[in-house]
Amino acid sequence: MRIVTHHNAVGSFGGGEGGAVFIRGMGTARPGAEIQLSIDGIPSYNSVWTHPILDMLNVDLARDLTVYKGAQPVLYGNMAFAVVDLAPKYQEQPGTSGRLALTAGSFGTWSALAEGGTRTESFDAYALASTRASDGDRPDSDGRLRSFYTRLGWVLSPHWNAHVIYNRTDNFANDPGPDAALVPASQLYANGRFADENDLAVATLAHKYGSFEGYVKPYYSSGTLSWTGQFNTTTKLNTDDTVTDYIHYGVKARETVRPWTGAELLAGLDLDFLTGKYRTVVNGVASSFPRKFARIVQPYASFGQLWELGSGWSVKPSVGARYFDHSLFADEFAPQAGLLIAGSGFEFHSSAARGVNYPGFYVMAYPPGNNLHRELEAEKVDHFEVGVSRRFGSLVKAEFTYFRDRGTDRIITSFLPTRQFGGTSPATAPRAPRPPSPSLRHATFRSSAL
Repeated sequence: MRIVTHHNAVGSFGGGEGGAVFIRGMGTARPGAEIQLSIDGIPSYNSVWTHPILDMLNVDLARDLTVYKGAQPVLYGNMAFAVVDLAPKYQEQPGTSGRLALTAGSFGTWSALAEGGTRTESFDAYALASTRASDGDRPDSDGRLRSFYTRLGWVLSPHWNAHVIYNRTDNFANDPGPDAALVPASQLYANGRFADENDLAVATLAHKYGSFEGYVKPYYSSGTLSWTGQFNTTTKLNTDDTVTDYIHYGVKARETVRPWTGAELLAGLDLDFLTGKYRTVVNGVASSFPRKFARIVQPYASFGQLWELGSGWSVKPSVGARYFDHSLFADEFAPQAGLLIAGSGFEFHSSAARGVNYPGFYVMAYPPGNNLHRELEAEKVDHFEVGVSRRFGSLVKAEFTYFRDRGTDRIITSFLPTRQFGGTSPATAPRAPRPPSPSLRHATFRSSAL
């Protein structure tokens, strides 16, 4: 089973049905999101539409990548029915290193990457710049990704350290519209350019002693999504635009204590602030959705205990929960529990968790002024999982997992031939969302993975 799919080395059109990540059936929501894509533990998304844009996730900076295939309320909080977390690169060994990579391919495809770092006893630095581009396999299908990443780190004492990372992405992808081989000439049109740019800054102050460790991590992320030159089905011209501006910032704090052998107590607090707005031009009529603000306070805690049973076997139960205090929507409580039994190369695991996914500001926009968003609750999924795995040496692992996800308060959006923003008169345009219905259906799905 492919856990993560739809990787595109050049770029993804992020307007209507752009690229996405799928994990065990999650990842299809647009607008909205179910899978959290994170850099250094900070979610990478826009606060208006909430779904992540793949091009904003700079994979070149990844030192390693962790995939959580089920709900993770304790560690990751909101929008974490599944999680992909990128740990950023840094200079690991003393001294200086560097790398240059160039590639070229068909359809005018090429890429360039330069990176390097240095480390002394008390300081480390790393920088990376990369570009990918392609003309595409047909007219108006070109795209370009451009990214820059840097990290500065300091060892403050034997127990304290700090680092700062900055990541910028600047990308675009053109939408060539229908394929001429599949539709009549009268139905051919290009559908504009989707461009995105994002700036992410994260500072971390961390400590580590014998029995406890933790960190404080303030962050700031801002960006713009520009879908320009959209095709208008009334005028048959590429005149429509949608431009979204967003900011989210806050601080995350976590402490892990190991009070006795095998015990681990984790506690933390996430404080997130969200703001965003957008403006449109539809059939020559300009309108806007004014800036909105939201705040989410999320305290959480968990406890686990490892017992050695002898003969190489061990058992570890764990339990935890996170509380969500949202300024616009109802508060939520998300528990989580698990059991791991390991020995002789085998691992038997079981877990249950509730994932929480709050709506973005988009639910306040259709139609303007009706306040139906106040009747919405966060999407929730109850995740249950059991599985067994067996290692054969250090390179081979076989695993069978059965999981069941039951979703409630699912936000369903559909598409109308017209849309209306900010009190303007309706104009025909593609992919226009209908207001999310406050009477939401239950969603249940089951699957197994081998």
